[in-house]
Amino acid sequence: MAPTREQVARDLYTYKRPTVPDGLRLPRLRGLSAVLWQWLSMHEACLANSVGIAQFDRITVVPTTSGRPGLHPLQVLVADIVVGSADRFEMLLLPGPVPVGQREFSPGRYVAARNLEGTSVLIIDDTWTTGAHAQSASIALKMAGAGPVGILCIGRWITLDYGDNRAWMESHRGRPWSWTSCNVRP
Repeated sequence: MAPTREQVARDLYTYKRPTVPDGLRLPRLRGLSAVLWQWLSMHEACLANSVGIAQFDRITVVPTTSGRPGLHPLQVLVADIVVGSADRFEMLLLPGPVPVGQREFSPGRYVAARNLEGTSVLIIDDTWTTGAHAQSASIALKMAGAGPVGILCIGRWITLDYGDNRAWMESHRGRPWSWTSCNVRP
């Protein structure tokens, strides 16, 4: 969970901001890398098994739609830093030609970079707010012939002042948490 103004939300926001000084940004990049590595090493097989496979053939990331130049820090994190994902990483998605609202699902938001005929793919996104980007990425891969597709988001962004989010968050604080507890196979 990444409630607004709390540490995980701050890390997810600042690790990719080029205006944040390296002394603040790079430790957050390393911290998120450690979280992703730990999750993949302990639970990727659970997610893969839930879609009927032993392991994903390819790992990709949701491409940026902000127009930032160069590689997105999430791509660097997954392709170059995290052990276990770099050898299977491939940038399989490109921004689509259709302009889409920030938090809207659209099959045209992204296009696949190639035919994926039967290839299983794990999509990694840094932040899940509405799920529109990750779900749009998934449909683009499926339209290109991908086999099973899984989605992993590093953090679930929660705006505490929206709806009943604050009450929900407070009701879940203090519950035991462990790396060995799996959300796919509780």
